[in-house]
Amino acid sequence: MVKKLWFNLLLVLGIAAGWASAQSLVPIDPATVTNGHAYLMDNVGANVPDDSANNVNGNLVGSPQIVAGLNGNALKLNGTSDGVHIPDAATINTSVHQNKTIIVVFNCANVGKTEKQVVFEEGGSTRGISIYVHQGLVYAAGWNKADYTPQWTPGTFLSAPIGSNEWHAVAAVLRGGDAGQKDDKFEMWLDGKLIGKGPGGELRSRSDDTGVGTVRGQTMAHDAILNAGFWFEGLVDEIWILNQALAPDVLGAIGVSATKASDPVPANGATDVPRDVTVSWTPSESAGTHDVYWGTAFNDVNAASRADPKGVLVGQGQTATQYDPAGQLQYGQTYYWRIDEVNATADQTIFKGETWSFTVEPYGYPVKPVAATASSSQAGMGPEKTIDGSGLTGDLHGTVETTMWTSAGVPPNWIQYEFDRVYRL
Repeated sequence: MVKKLWFNLLLVLGIAAGWASAQSLVPIDPATVTNGHAYLMDNVGANVPDDSANNVNGNLVGSPQIVAGLNGNALKLNGTSDGVHIPDAATINTSVHQNKTIIVVFNCANVGKTEKQVVFEEGGSTRGISIYVHQGLVYAAGWNKADYTPQWTPGTFLSAPIGSNEWHAVAAVLRGGDAGQKDDKFEMWLDGKLIGKGPGGELRSRSDDTGVGTVRGQTMAHDAILNAGFWFEGLVDEIWILNQALAPDVLGAIGVSATKASDPVPANGATDVPRDVTVSWTPSESAGTHDVYWGTAFNDVNAASRADPKGVLVGQGQTATQYDPAGQLQYGQTYYWRIDEVNATADQTIFKGETWSFTVEPYGYPVKPVAATASSSQAGMGPEKTIDGSGLTGDLHGTVETTMWTSAGVPPNWIQYEFDRVYRL
């Protein structure tokens, strides 16, 4: 199945411009890649074919399922015994590399697991690169703890938060690594955004095959050496192994945002929202229709689907990019909503959106003025009496004049209050 390109970007990186035959989130024709490898998961059979010009096919481990992915097919890994092993090759790991770009497009079923979930790893505990998920974070890591001085040790481990059941594109980039660790040679990119840079050095020859969805031999995490296992649960759509450091503008174009609704109105996390609000959003480039989920329980809205709507699917397959809730919303209530984009192509792939929220204006604001001034007052009966609780017994106020503000009687008579912030009337 041909993957759909979300960018109007034509890239020439020593790579032919005619890449329409095999498109993906990465704007490169994989068939023209001679110094690297690409695994798009679209023609998986007895093995995982290498879509580059190098023909280093991956071997299936366990029983991964072939399912609909972000674009085209993906491998569904069960988190206990499924993965892919890619044999050693000079264009992967058995030679020296000063420049390298690893890109993985994946969807993790449960990012909160306490055990690390390895999406990609090559090398071992002495030299290598890994991309893994652990307790809500995705990591990109690199290290070379031998061979030269100063060594690239303990390695660089960059991370960023992600959510469960979300598509992401992560790139680990070694840019100009030398025979000695230097600052800012290793980069992590997430969905087209530079997450950070750290120290790096060249990667010397390493072995143990490459693992996708599991550790083949050994690899490194931020706090431990990982031995065989550490299975990934979720979907893997693309793996790219390129022996060059892609330019920042190319990396900036590699992301999944073009498949999701964006720019929610009201903004995510907004407060003081009017009770008669109509919500709206900016559709994705690929959307034909939209599924709208709406409710007051985050877990229901976040987990619901067409198969299990949980009572919060309020608009299925609608073409409008707004939703008008019935009646007026409840004062002070927090509402959660989600827009799933349905692909306009024949396969009608559904791309799960983020769960947004906003809080409706309260019935009233607990306001306490910070200062009171007046045109005039009589002795012992200043304007401060109106805000300091004088004369109050429960909800009742007394009639003693010294517990009140009383003007001197010279017009105009006025009293003014200063508040701690601006309040909405």
